[in-house]
Amino acid sequence: MKRYKITVSGRVQGVGFRPTVYRYALSEKLFGFVSNTAEGVFIEIEGAEKSIKNFLRKLKLHPPQQSKITKIVVKKIPPEFEKKFSIKKSTNRNGGKTSLNISPDISICDDCLKELFDKNDRRYLYPFINCTNCGPRFTIIKDIPYDRKKTAMKEFKMCGSCQKEYETPSDRRFHAQPDACWYCGPDVKLVRSPKSKVRSKGIKAIQKTVEFLRKGKIIAVKGIGGFHICCDATNDKAVKKLRHRKNRPDKPFAVMMPNIETIKKYCYVSEKEKNILLSPERPIVLLKKRLQISELIAPNNNYLGAMLPYTPLHYLLVQKFDVLLMTSGNKQDEPICCDNDDAIKELSGICDYFLIHNRDILNRCDDSIVQVGNKKNLKVIRRSRGYVPNPITLPTFHFSLPTILATGAELKNTFCLTRGNEAYPSQYMGDLKDAKSYEFYREAIEKMKNLLKVAPKIIVHDLHPDYFSTQYAKELRTSDFGLRTIPVQHHHAHIASVCAEHKINSKVIGVAFDGTGYGTDGHIWGGEFLIVNGAGTFERKFHLKYVELPGGDRATDEIWRIGLSYLSRTSARPEQVFGSEQVFAPNKCSVVKKMIEKKVNCPLTSSVGRLFDAVASIINLRQEITYEAQASVELEQLIDGRWKMEDESYEYELVKDEIDVKKMISGMVGDLKRKTSKNKISAKFHNTLAKIILVICKKLKKETKINKVALSGGVFQNSVLLEKSVELLKNADFEVLTNSQVPSNDGGISLGQAWVAFKLLTNTK
Repeated sequence: MKRYKITVSGRVQGVGFRPTVYRYALSEKLFGFVSNTAEGVFIEIEGAEKSIKNFLRKLKLHPPQQSKITKIVVKKIPPEFEKKFSIKKSTNRNGGKTSLNISPDISICDDCLKELFDKNDRRYLYPFINCTNCGPRFTIIKDIPYDRKKTAMKEFKMCGSCQKEYETPSDRRFHAQPDACWYCGPDVKLVRSPKSKVRSKGIKAIQKTVEFLRKGKIIAVKGIGGFHICCDATNDKAVKKLRHRKNRPDKPFAVMMPNIETIKKYCYVSEKEKNILLSPERPIVLLKKRLQISELIAPNNNYLGAMLPYTPLHYLLVQKFDVLLMTSGNKQDEPICCDNDDAIKELSGICDYFLIHNRDILNRCDDSIVQVGNKKNLKVIRRSRGYVPNPITLPTFHFSLPTILATGAELKNTFCLTRGNEAYPSQYMGDLKDAKSYEFYREAIEKMKNLLKVAPKIIVHDLHPDYFSTQYAKELRTSDFGLRTIPVQHHHAHIASVCAEHKINSKVIGVAFDGTGYGTDGHIWGGEFLIVNGAGTFERKFHLKYVELPGGDRATDEIWRIGLSYLSRTSARPEQVFGSEQVFAPNKCSVVKKMIEKKVNCPLTSSVGRLFDAVASIINLRQEITYEAQASVELEQLIDGRWKMEDESYEYELVKDEIDVKKMISGMVGDLKRKTSKNKISAKFHNTLAKIILVICKKLKKETKINKVALSGGVFQNSVLLEKSVELLKNADFEVLTNSQVPSNDGGISLGQAWVAFKLLTNTK
């Protein structure tokens, strides 16, 4: 008779791990117990040596589907001659410290989906059906260990039938913490805006919601991580009304369809895209359009953001439609609503009705967005529900490291906490532009600190002094003089995020292309070639030549200002290009020209994102934008398969450490005069940028002998530019690294900041 103490670390709570341990122990006739602890899952197992080995082999080879074991520690202890195996109450061993990974929310499994539509099942049409293999996790957890009393399900006492399932080892709901049914669990009701008058409850509320959606009504639907604003995507009148109410004239809306077959009806779907759509994470996937649903869903865009239902409530709604529009339930620039009263207050001017429920959302979490490139590379556009709070593993060291809090950027913000050699990027926070966003940001940091049981000692922030995230870091430093703060330049952080994902300790050539970032010289960077070394420092080697940004931030919306700025560097005049300068902006063109000439309110920028804006303006694709990167997106979309095959490009000059694109702009003007299509001009522009990347990387390789190239920054969400650049670099025998676990946009900045601090710490040990 042998007895062993076993500690299993990783994602082992909320995924049916204890029931699996229980079943394996019984099958091998072993005794002892299993319990959740703040460290993970703790097991004491007793029996024959051979049976214990079989037990451990099963646990390693066949753990629960959604689990992820990072470490198993086995230690021999004296036998206690127990006569049974049991699941004990959770304990908090190890003084509050934890190595536990919390499970993200998991989409409804096939077994629960079958029960949902089975008329003979007691959970028939129950909108909160779940089991140990699926359902809410991160969004309902308040504290660890993961037990019902520490979740949003604490308020719901299980009925006899649910309790029996919960206590039966052979049942799929054995120790399923969110287990519930019609008799004892959360319920839905339909509320009229704005007076909160209840129209119906339960299944009738869902049926009434479907009826109203068919009539063109706009309805807020409470989901797992927050509210969606929903309407019939095939109803142009409803979509147009939503655009007006939400003040969202052009930005694409996401849609939800009932099954893969329907998605294939409207979109081209590769095998990899299909697998991602069907995955437990259930993100929004950007897919090439096959058939137009409505021009109002994603105007001037060849792609559609589509997802499958991931909760039972979604299935009950979407089965009655081909396509439902499902966009985040928030006002512009505010965080997604997650509280019933708050949603009714904030969204009453947008939504006609509210389908709400009484299970609290403790950690709001927006939908994730991903895209698969032509080379089958995965691009994460927004990392949130389904992926958070999965950690990214960093290199292991023999010494302990203090916890790092990286506060992230201003736009598309995430923060990142480290625990040992694990980095935890947060869910998508959005843009930190107002008090509500900032409040959500601060609240989410405190919640994540509590779940991970960590107290940061190092605070990393962006160089920009006015970012809310920077001010938060300084506020923490003021309140605790024991904290160390580390400023990290924005584009350095972009490249460092790639190094963190790939665990790169050697020097890399970093190409950071984005819209904006505060430079060490006080100017706005965004077209940078860096040498980033393993010690967490960088050297700027080349950059796009600075150009005036007339009106500062105003020019990022009125992009004709940037077009004028670039044209002013050439001999071309707006009236030569279009026959009239009025295409840029009536009565404003001459004023802005004088601003540029006299350099009044014209900060300097090296941004490639702003260069995209300028090109879109110069070829008269558009002169103003209504959402971030709109001009860049539409410029990319001009390039169909025919133009991707073209290899023509424009001229440019390298003058010392600057890339001067004056000749490229002049070349575009010449093409316009020759009536060259906008499609071809866009293709030549993309080719020029890719060739610039290749030429400069070759120069830097010759100078430094560095063969690794890391590409990051929001501009590299552009599939045409990314794939062309990667192809050219690989053909020149470079090792090319890109983001795949976090976004290349500012959503990945926090991981990069954490990596810089991590490398600075480990290189001083």
